[in-house]
Amino acid sequence: MASRESRLVAASKLETEFFPGYKKHKLPNSASSQLPVTEESWEVESTIGHGTFGVVRLERRRASNLQPNSSRPNQLRAVKEISKSVATSHRWDYMKELEATIRFSSSKVSP
Repeated sequence: MASRESRLVAASKLETEFFPGYKKHKLPNSASSQLPVTEESWEVESTIGHGTFGVVRLERRRASNLQPNSSRPNQLRAVKEISKSVATSHRWDYMKELEATIRFSSSKVSP
């Protein structure tokens, strides 16, 4: 049975490209759809935790040549990578977990 995607999950989606050792996100400009998207690149620093459904990694933001003033190099974040195949075999609701993670990560909860 497929889960319906909540509005919160749909609004939080990013266009992402994966490369060896880093990933690039394209962020839509929320102020205007006419403005170009912002790109961010993040390097995987280390693995900081393991769980039943995946791993948590520490990532560092790369400086951008295209936007040197707006980019905040050396910004750190923790990223939870969830394995859908393992989650499915354990009767786990991926969409509920994703929504909970998004809510917890919102600026109202944590900067």
